[in-house]
Amino acid sequence: MTILATSCVLCFVFLTQPLILFHEWCIHNSIVSRNLREIVEEIFTKGSTTSRPVNPTNIEYIHKPLHVCDLHNGPEYLLVLVKSDASNIARRLSIRHTWGNISHPHIKVIYLLGYVSVVQNMIDLESFTFKDILQGHFIDIYDNNIYKTAMAYQYAVNNCINTQFLFFVDDDFFINILKINQYLETLTTTLKSKLFKGHIIKNAKPKRNKSSKWYLTKEEYPCDYFPNYPAGGAILMSMTIAKLLKTAFPYVKFIRIDDVYLGIVAMKLNINLQHDERFDFSYTPPMHLKKCLHRMAMKTIDRFWQSGISF
Repeated sequence: MTILATSCVLCFVFLTQPLILFHEWCIHNSIVSRNLREIVEEIFTKGSTTSRPVNPTNIEYIHKPLHVCDLHNGPEYLLVLVKSDASNIARRLSIRHTWGNISHPHIKVIYLLGYVSVVQNMIDLESFTFKDILQGHFIDIYDNNIYKTAMAYQYAVNNCINTQFLFFVDDDFFINILKINQYLETLTTTLKSKLFKGHIIKNAKPKRNKSSKWYLTKEEYPCDYFPNYPAGGAILMSMTIAKLLKTAFPYVKFIRIDDVYLGIVAMKLNINLQHDERFDFSYTPPMHLKKCLHRMAMKTIDRFWQSGISF
């Protein structure tokens, strides 16, 4: 490398490093002044903390799954939590008849819903029929996805104490459970406990345009960049990591974009987010299914499953 090239590299490092440090400082100090790790450690060791929560510490349920995490046990291996709009009844039926039709005693699937008055009677019937609905007492709109996410962690951590892994996924994905199982079986004990894997977004900026679905004001999020965060469509993690996040949630102010919020909390707790290209949800033709998940239309999922194409 020439002297000029070396100088340019050094100049770039010296100019960008203060920016990186500034954005990290902004994220660390914009929501809580006290070290979040100290709060979580205090709760783990003493059972409580002197810090006051800034978010709800409990989300009420309308419906809870039966025979999933009864007696506070849960599936010993994997719990799949499908984030679904309450009105997406057909999508949930499609999943139950395809990739979610799992007979493994240590793998269970549940569905995360909010409240929509016009379909509540159908949700009541769905919950009674399938016994796999976790419905929270909040309106099911995009801005309340953060409550749906917090509800999922609350239920899993409080009720499924024997479960090793959690897989959070949207209801428009086709999941390759076999691939996920094969991957989990390759992990060492240390890697299992630190697992937080997905499609990690880096160097993203908040939307300041009021017309954007993801618009955030400076008051909601004052920093110019987001920390690294997992694309919310699919996240695989250990129960160990889930317990840390769930414990921290009440002490880090909610923002509407739930996957970004996970990135903020993970950064404050110094949790390493692990990128895996197999969680890239760009479309792959059904004949070439090699990844862990695929975003598909409901009719495509049903048609693919009925065709009998194997993984």
